[in-house]
Amino acid sequence: MEEYFSSSIENKMKVYADKMKLWEESISSSLDKVVEPKKKTETFVESHLQDQTRFKESFLETIDNFKLQSENKTEMYERKMNTLLDSFSSKIQELSEAERKIENTMQASLHQEQNRFNASFDKIVELSNRFNTSLQEIALKEKKGYMAGKHYSSGGNGANILCLPKDPEWKRYASGLNRLTSRLFGLEMDILNNNQAFGSSSNAKNMPCAVCKTSRRSAVLMVPGRMTCHSGWHKEFSGYLVAQASRTGRTATEYICADENLESVPGGDRDDNEAVLYPVEVGGCATLKCPPYVKGRELTCAVCSQ
Repeated sequence: MEEYFSSSIENKMKVYADKMKLWEESISSSLDKVVEPKKKTETFVESHLQDQTRFKESFLETIDNFKLQSENKTEMYERKMNTLLDSFSSKIQELSEAERKIENTMQASLHQEQNRFNASFDKIVELSNRFNTSLQEIALKEKKGYMAGKHYSSGGNGANILCLPKDPEWKRYASGLNRLTSRLFGLEMDILNNNQAFGSSSNAKNMPCAVCKTSRRSAVLMVPGRMTCHSGWHKEFSGYLVAQASRTGRTATEYICADENLESVPGGDRDDNEAVLYPVEVGGCATLKCPPYVKGRELTCAVCSQ
């Protein structure tokens, strides 16, 4: 029984040994099968790693080349940009200088035009003032009147000569000549000698008159014995000194200056001998200094304003 049990155990052990051997062989075969793919895998992985390394190196080389090219192009573009900026800055400076010159030229031209305009405007204003003054003087002179004074042979009355207006205005009056009144007569100019002032064509002419206003002048002066005014004075007109004749029985008048361009009242040339004026001449040299004065010479006169 024991031998049978022992033989049975040996058989089983042998079976187990055979099975282990088969199992080991199977495992070894399986391991061989596993090792081969592993080697292939390792070979593939190593090849892949090598390819990856080469790719990485190529990639890095490409990047380095790109960076180098980029840097070169950047420098080139930077140089071109700097050149363009310098050219643009130069053009801007030239344009600014041209604009400054144009502005200066325009300002100078505008200043000249302004000065010319101001000068022209001042001249226009001056001419306008002169024109207005002339119109005023013409308007005043157009309102001429009649020279009047006392009768040459009558005493009393006024001594001065008046300029009566052409359009008198009346208020209360008594018609006809009345006693104890002062009387005025139209004044005529008597020229008895051809070589005297005004000439004989002015003889027995009734004299007109005018009251004139001077613009911007407050002083008016009659200067006897001169045809011109002193420095600083403006001559309104010049002519000859006239007054009543130096005769017994004649009454005095004032001395006045009659314009050398003597005018007369139309139709007043009948030689009525009422109020009369005559040229004034130098009567003697005993007390009046001669020269410069000359005995018997008609005296001139000028009306001056300032």
